[in-house]
Amino acid sequence: MAGAVTVDLLKDLATGVQAVRTGPETVAAGQAAAFRVLKPPELKLTDLVSRQIDVTWFAKNIRFPTPGVLPQPLKATLAPPKQVLDNVCRIPFVRQVLTALRPGVPGLLGQAGASFMVPTEVSVLVSLKARWKVFDQAGSQLSEGDAFVSTTGMNLSDVSVLLAPPVVEARAGMTLEPVERSVQAEIQLVAMGVESPWLPLPKITVKVLPLPVPKVAVFFLQPGYGKNGEPAYEPDSCTRDRATVVMVPPHSPFKNLAEVTNRLQEIRALLTPFNGIVRLAAGGSGALAAYNAITGATNVHFIVANEVSDLNAYTLIQRAWYENDTEAEDEISSMILIGPKGSKIDCFNGRSFGTGEGALRVETGDELYAGIPDLHSSSPGSQPANKMQRLSAPAGQRFESLGQPIRNITTFGNEFSSLRFA
Repeated sequence: MAGAVTVDLLKDLATGVQAVRTGPETVAAGQAAAFRVLKPPELKLTDLVSRQIDVTWFAKNIRFPTPGVLPQPLKATLAPPKQVLDNVCRIPFVRQVLTALRPGVPGLLGQAGASFMVPTEVSVLVSLKARWKVFDQAGSQLSEGDAFVSTTGMNLSDVSVLLAPPVVEARAGMTLEPVERSVQAEIQLVAMGVESPWLPLPKITVKVLPLPVPKVAVFFLQPGYGKNGEPAYEPDSCTRDRATVVMVPPHSPFKNLAEVTNRLQEIRALLTPFNGIVRLAAGGSGALAAYNAITGATNVHFIVANEVSDLNAYTLIQRAWYENDTEAEDEISSMILIGPKGSKIDCFNGRSFGTGEGALRVETGDELYAGIPDLHSSSPGSQPANKMQRLSAPAGQRFESLGQPIRNITTFGNEFSSLRFA
């Protein structure tokens, strides 16, 4: 039987195996693509089975001296008739009669047995192993944990895959063009200790819709994205109010604060299943941090503009006529930028985008966000690292108001006067 199972036979059987997509052809961010290997209804092999044949015969022209000497049926052994003949033939009279009759008609008496092989279809246990691969549109293989995650593992007949979506900037009136990915199963058949090589099945195309991420810059009066309370270096009681500036470009589809916070919450939910991909997990965390900071602020000023030449024009905290209001200029201590990779915003200590008093640029990477938790430094650090570029060092002096001494500009904290999306 083992000889009937060969590698070539297993290869032939594999031609009847198919891989299919069990989910939609086009998936959105966070939507799983599902695939399955289908086996034929039955996998059978043909075996050669041994059969036995036993034949006893006699020629009908035989004449026996004594009638009735053959027992019935003919297949029975001939030993008893032989014993009868021997006993009868010992009688003298019978012996004489038989001697006289011996010239009868000659004949044959025989018995034969044989075995022969018969082709027979029998069911044979054939096990199937599967493993899956993912490719980009150019045919290059993609890595799990970088371009996709699997919720089932990649070595099963049925798999579920979350394909990382391309990230684009959200713009009003935009049309989302999906990108193509392909998923391929490789199978191996095993029967009676014989294994086929791994055999690739045809690739299955799946389309992935981009994830639109808005470009949003958020500025806070307090360090730590508005969570650290009143900083020690800012005694003004106004910093106890958690005021925030939210800025989006004019081409953004989100024209009010509620739309922005709702989208940030959606992005967090869409990216949560991609926790196995570090950059997308970071993007979800950044969106959540911005959402929490905005919704936790007591005063939020929403700006739709590519640039702001004078932050003093925006009042963050309106007070009674006998108290000093808090404007956005010279009050910002931390910031977050949300957006696709390469989103940039330039921040200037001087008005009208002057660089003489210091300027810096914040740019997002694959993590989809970049934050500076504390601007009170001449070269503040960013989260993630290396997302801040200092365009010019803090310099010059600032005249606050009558009765206040002129102070030197040595950091970026509480110094921003103008902003511009780059």
